[in-house]
Amino acid sequence: MTKRIKYQEGDIISIPLTNGKTAVCKIIFAPTGQLKQVIGCTVIDVQHVLNLEILNLQEYISINSNPRNTNCFFTGNQFVKNGNWTVLGTSLLSEKEKAMQKFIYACQLYYNEELIRNANEEDYSKFPTLNVMGFALVDQILTRL
Repeated sequence: MTKRIKYQEGDIISIPLTNGKTAVCKIIFAPTGQLKQVIGCTVIDVQHVLNLEILNLQEYISINSNPRNTNCFFTGNQFVKNGNWTVLGTSLLSEKEKAMQKFIYACQLYYNEELIRNANEEDYSKFPTLNVMGFALVDQILTRL
């Protein structure tokens, strides 16, 4: 039986990429309710050699995902839970990171797992839509950074 790795919001994870680099990301969304199989991450750095000194950075790499650039992506939690993506450490979420927890899902605006209201036209230009990317797509996007 494989050991399940526990994770939480604020965890810093390393994602090995097919181009030999490693993406260092921070989990900013780790729901426990109906979306519990999804995580939201922001990219801190992509590098050839893992350098833990970057863990204190507060800048994020913009991810070019249609229809606009965003600072976070959503994917499944399976690779964190099974240890393929290693948890390096944890830190509290900054106010900027907490603001990234607003997203649109099923035409509704959420803050973390809390429904705020139905999304309006302006919301679609301000907040990311929770589109869960497969692991191959995550790799494709991160290898281009």
